[in-house]
Order: sequence, then structure tokens, then C-alpha cells
Amino acid sequence: MEDNIYLFLQEPKKYEINIDYIAKIEKFYQQHGFIPENCVNTFLDWLVMEARKKCLNSEEDFLNFSYKGCCGRVQGALKDLLDRMGFPNKAFNIGNVVAHKPIHALNMLTLPILKNDKVVLDNYILDPTFRQFTLKEENRFERYFEEERGAIKVATPHPGYFLNLTPQGREFANELIKDGYFLMNDENTKLYCDAFQLYVTPKEDYTDKSLVGKVSFTGYSGADYIKLINTNLTNFTMSDIYIEDPVVSANKISRKIKKLFKKKDDSIEIEKMLNDITSNVPDSKFYK
Repeated sequence: MEDNIYLFLQEPKKYEINIDYIAKIEKFYQQHGFIPENCVNTFLDWLVMEARKKCLNSEEDFLNFSYKGCCGRVQGALKDLLDRMGFPNKAFNIGNVVAHKPIHALNMLTLPILKNDKVVLDNYILDPTFRQFTLKEENRFERYFEEERGAIKVATPHPGYFLNLTPQGREFANELIKDGYFLMNDENTKLYCDAFQLYVTPKEDYTDKSLVGKVSFTGYSGADYIKLINTNLTNFTMSDIYIEDPVVSANKISRKIKKLFKKKDDSIEIEKMLNDITSNVPDSKFYK
């Protein structure tokens, strides 16, 4: 593995997540309008995993792929899937948030979550392809003095450079590379958006030239960025990637399992297998 090409050594998270578990979360949400808190991370992990896998061809390595140029395809696929599942979600481009041309396509997912017997709305930013901004070659101070390249047409280091300047930024970057999503609170949103704001700021815009490449934050607050995100949301996306609805996928697997057992005596064993793999989500009878 060529881990030396990345600024951060963290790899994308790769789990085996049972599709029946995700299908049960989807059904639970459609029946009750929220999901239990203990299901949130697994659901988000599955969304990101499916989106990342769809970007790869058979010769590419999940753990060492940069996802360069995949953000628009992933955004469209996630928007389409979440719309079909009925979850509130919008798309946006970080370039519009930092007053620049389009840079990086993202999704905002609003999850109604049951916490302490109360349903609250938490917003998550989905960014499965952030790793493309952490390549060492594009995260050097010398980039300020080299040719313009990339979508922004400005000679600057990538966002990973600015996150790497502080312990908080490094921790955030590693978590984002691993998970592919983050809770859209003030702290996280400022860390993320500041890195992109500095990414589009050339050295000529610094009044004090001694600060070029040394600043990790801007005058914007997390609340400022959240307001800008909310004013730039859209339903329009495009993608050549399709992610199958988890209920559909689970039903296909269930039918395949049942076909493997043709004897009547095996029916009890089949039902036991299916019950075992769908037993992790809280029973809906407790949330009527």
C-alpha cells in the first residue's frame, strides 16, 4: 500500500454491514418518522461505504483510493438514494459557501433521532470523497509559488494542508477520512469550511505576507458557515451511480437464502437464520 502519498495515514473505514439491519432501520423510519440513536452511526457508515464502493472498479483498492473527481457522482447517488428512502436531504457545493466557483459536491442529511425519549433533528455533512484533498503532492507550502491547477485555478495548497496545522484539524481530518461524514455543529463546520476558505485564498490576498501558509482559521464562525450552507442548498444533482434501496437488497438476499433450502424440514432453520440477522434494531412496538 502506498500510504506515503497521503498527508494523513488514516484509511477509509471498511466494515461488513448486514443489509438486513439497514433495511430494518429504513422500515422503522418509514413507520415512525425517526430512528433510534443507537442506529445512527451504522446507518451513516453504510451510506458512505456504498457510495465509496460504487466509485471503484475491479482493479482499484478501497483502502488506497483517493476518490479524486468522484464527488459529483457520489453526491448524486446519495441524493437519489436518500430521496427514495424518504430521508430529508439536500445537496450543495462548498465552492458556493466560500464565495468561489464550484469546488466540491456534498450532501446534507437531516436525521430525526430519538434521544432520551425526545426526537431531535441532527444535520450531517456527507463527504465520502474528502481524501482527494489530502494527497501530499497538493498539500505543500510550495504550492503557493507553483502553477495554478485544479478546479479553483489558484496556486494554493489543498484543504488538508490547513487542517494539518493544528491538533484539532488533524483529528478532524483523520475522522473525516475514516468516516466520510461529520455532525454539522459549529465546531466541525468551522474546521471544515475554514480549510476550504483558505484553499481559495492566494498569497496575494494576505495583507501580512509572513502569514502565508501559517494561518489555520478565518474570521467566519461555524454559525456563519451553517447559514451560508443553508442558503446554497439544492435538489439538483446528476450521477451515473445507482445505489440499491436496502429493503430491495435485503428482500433479494432473503429469496436467495430460501431457494437454497427446498426441503420442508428446513423451513424452521431458514426462519431462524433470517431472524438472527434482523434482530439488532429496537422493536418498533416500543416506539408507537
